[in-house]
Amino acid sequence: MKKTYIDQGAEAQIYQQGNKILKKRVPKTYRHPELDHKIRKTRTKKEAKITSEARKAGIPTPIILDIKKYTITFEYINGEKLKNIYNNLTPSQYRQIGENIGKLHKAGLVHGDLTTSNMIKHKNTIYLIDFGLAEYDKHIESRGVDLHILLQSIKATHKPNNSIKQIKNGYKNTFPKHKKTFKRLNEIQKRGRYTQ
Repeated sequence: MKKTYIDQGAEAQIYQQGNKILKKRVPKTYRHPELDHKIRKTRTKKEAKITSEARKAGIPTPIILDIKKYTITFEYINGEKLKNIYNNLTPSQYRQIGENIGKLHKAGLVHGDLTTSNMIKHKNTIYLIDFGLAEYDKHIESRGVDLHILLQSIKATHKPNNSIKQIKNGYKNTFPKHKKTFKRLNEIQKRGRYTQ
């Protein structure tokens, strides 16, 4: 079956093949070939593992169908990226974004690239995608940074309207230590104001 090129990220090329998405990490010519092989293989395995763990934690993610060397094959989610429809979501869908992030943090994971480009709406479900920068991390700073990246992306790209409040409400619903995260988020936002 023919592969159709979809997108190019910093580390990978994305293809669609029927009802599958293939994410292939590409070689970096500036790295020694052996080191490059090791890094791409390790990062591919790690991304697949974290995606699966996020799914086990109750977060909608694409199902992993196969892993080979530098390529992960995911199920294709037939939906729209939130970056294209963000301002048309319902309050409960905004809350769902926060609930997904809360579940992720509760599982000891951080996404590392929480933007509306890495979320897909299929029917009434919000899926998280692209765990390429995700980490196993229970530090409050990392959780605060995760939320900060999302909020900055929303403010820069969309009309925040009431959505941020709903996202925070969703986060509260699923992450028991939300007060500590919000406190750290406020500190991170204050730091940003002084450096801009």
